Amino acid sequence: MKPFIIGITGGVGGQAARKLRARGDDVSGLIRRPEQQAELAKFGAEGRRGDLTELTPEALAELMGPVDVVLFSAGSGGGDMQATTAIDGDGVVGG
Repeated sequence: MKPFIIGITGGVGGQAARKLRARGDDVSGLIRRPEQQAELAKFGAEGRRGDLTELTPEALAELMGPVDVVLFSAGSGGGDMQATTAIDGDGVVGG
């Protein structure tokens, strides 16, 4: 299976990624900073760089590529109100 995890560097997303890799899945996910890729590479996951607060749905779909399932576990972490609204509110709204 090819899962894509939005929030792969967080607590829930990271645990899910590790468990999915352990069972042999081809895991990738959204990262904000290039240095996060090294941490994911340690257990065989791939990071694809983008900012959830700036990506259009079309750009996010292109960034994900062909996947079987999307896991949304992102959270704003209590950032500014614009980020909180974009991620915790609008981020889960379907188009």
